[in-house]
Amino acid sequence: MVVDVRKIENGVKVGQKISAEEFVRLLGENPRTIEISSSVLKQSKNISLIMKVLETATVHGVPDIIITERGKPPTVLELRGKIFDPINPFVRAQVGYRPEPEERILVHLLDRRQREVPISELVPGEIELLSKLEKENQVEIIKDGLKVKLTELGATIARGAKKMYPEYWK
Repeated sequence: MVVDVRKIENGVKVGQKISAEEFVRLLGENPRTIEISSSVLKQSKNISLIMKVLETATVHGVPDIIITERGKPPTVLELRGKIFDPINPFVRAQVGYRPEPEERILVHLLDRRQREVPISELVPGEIELLSKLEKENQVEIIKDGLKVKLTELGATIARGAKKMYPEYWK
């Protein structure tokens, strides 16, 4: 897929919708800024994945993202040297208000108030994602009792998801 990316004074300007893979490639070129209009960003595929890429890349320093919108001053997501803030209202409006399936499982386990939850009490869709969450060290599967429990990382992510999507958990 060819993406309309033009070099500008301090970075690049994206002129059409962009896939997550193209966005990662663009970040690899280390531009100082990335300018993109809000309408193009809303049309982009896998926008939540693009935001996760930004979150992951902030450790290595990413360019400032400038979001332009006709008739409004540009919104600058200043990420260089800062911790990515997914609770930023602009980012939430772009990504949407629905948590990822992994986050829903973690919140479900957090709300159970039990240290260990029997796997038999989970729905089939949640069971399928357990191995992925275990690889990411977010849950621990206890083989002898066929139970699952949240790790400290998983509990932190679940609490963050509850703050980020409060209207979803009502």
